[in-house]
Amino acid sequence: MKKLLLFAAVTLCAAQIFSQTTYNVSSAGTNSGTSWTTVRAAIAAASSGDIIQIAAGTFTEKNIIWTTPKSLTIKGAGINQTIMQADATTTITQANDCAVFKLDGLYPTGITLNIEDMTIQNGYNNYSGGGIRLVNTGTQANAPTINLKNLKIASNRASYGGGVYVQGAAIVSLEGCFVTGNTMTNSANMGGGMAVSPGAGFVAAVTVKNSTIANNTSAGNGGGIVINCGANGATTAANYLWIENSTIYGNTTSNAAKIGGGVYFKTCASGQATPPTFTLTMNHCTIAGNTTNAATGGDGVCVENSGGYATTVVMNNSIVLGNSGSTSNVSQIGVNHASLAGNGKITNGGITNSIFGIIASGTWATTTINNKLDAVIADLAFAGSLSTDAVPVLKIGSSSIAKNYVTANAISLLTDQLGNTRDANPDAGAYEFVDLGTSVSTPKEPETITLRGRTIYFNATPAKVEIFNLSGSLVKVLVRPETVLMPDNAGAYIVKTHTMQGVRNQKIIIN
Repeated sequence: MKKLLLFAAVTLCAAQIFSQTTYNVSSAGTNSGTSWTTVRAAIAAASSGDIIQIAAGTFTEKNIIWTTPKSLTIKGAGINQTIMQADATTTITQANDCAVFKLDGLYPTGITLNIEDMTIQNGYNNYSGGGIRLVNTGTQANAPTINLKNLKIASNRASYGGGVYVQGAAIVSLEGCFVTGNTMTNSANMGGGMAVSPGAGFVAAVTVKNSTIANNTSAGNGGGIVINCGANGATTAANYLWIENSTIYGNTTSNAAKIGGGVYFKTCASGQATPPTFTLTMNHCTIAGNTTNAATGGDGVCVENSGGYATTVVMNNSIVLGNSGSTSNVSQIGVNHASLAGNGKITNGGITNSIFGIIASGTWATTTINNKLDAVIADLAFAGSLSTDAVPVLKIGSSSIAKNYVTANAISLLTDQLGNTRDANPDAGAYEFVDLGTSVSTPKEPETITLRGRTIYFNATPAKVEIFNLSGSLVKVLVRPETVLMPDNAGAYIVKTHTMQGVRNQKIIIN
């Protein structure tokens, strides 16, 4: 009996420790208990570990702040259903600093902040971070984890980091996000879409997955995404930016001599007792159509290395092509107005299966592991501009050299940015080509399928079935099905079956 009581006591204690409350925010909120009309009030009422659930609809709130940082999940109803916004018409002045989320503070140890499933738009800040601004005044040992997931961050303005700005110690993750149409307004600063600037003694630790950073504008360096380690020379720790299955497209630096149209990665000054390390990793990325007004250097990707420390670039199965503005051959990947070979500013950390425009005569990337260093835009056969998906991609056409480009794969990303399954010879870039042509002939046994109403019957069980709509978006994935229930919506779909005989596509019409 004593053992039973002890177990019950431990169970009750665990339940109390890990209890979690959901605070619901909607226009019908009562402003008591767990029902609120504003996100700011719900955050104030919540305890660390709680969830702020925001209903579908548009909520106009400026400078959503807290008095003390705490672990929270702030979650909307969907990327295009919950809209958090400030006022798009207000002129940015010192008196009108109104980011949407302004989550500054002294972060204690163990904080995890999740912001998910919403659109964040029309914020403005004379300082930094129009959409999301987070300045941590705590120590590196207490670095919080900041997860931004399934967000559209659009049309925000600031003098540093137009869409997102993070300063101080933080581990930052961007996943399934669309950062678009944001503006950085001060030519002395940087980061049109997103800027992470750790500051003295802090480490840059940033991961971007399955995201698109597109059509942002910077008056300074870095049109799309910026990692600024320029002031953090007091630390010897590893600094990194890791990008995978992501598209960086159409970003620009608007003023003359400003560099890094798509990606801008800045290292610290020389003279550290123990040199810090800097690593830029890009796996299955498409970096295209970014522009600068600089004479030379870094229209697509720029490593700013005036201090002399090298940045290790790792790139697998990626495309860096069609970026423009510079007049020299460092326009795709460049280094602060100088040749790539100078001072060992970029070192080769492993470049495989990647397609580039002309880059400095291959002084750091070589052709030895299936790299093409002289591609032109026609080689890619891009299918127009960005797709219309919630997190759009730059699709390739059937004649693209990127199709099935990867013959010996060094990485294992099983799906592309949209969730399409990659085949045995994956395509280079963020998008895996999906053949949405006319119906194929009836597959050979044992792949025959029969459609009755909305149900597909197989005369043998495929290993996997994927269903796509005609825009190329994945609708369903089923593993080892015997029957498949098609989507409710009428229209045409591509059913892709994976069997021992190979992969087959068949077009299915639902009336």
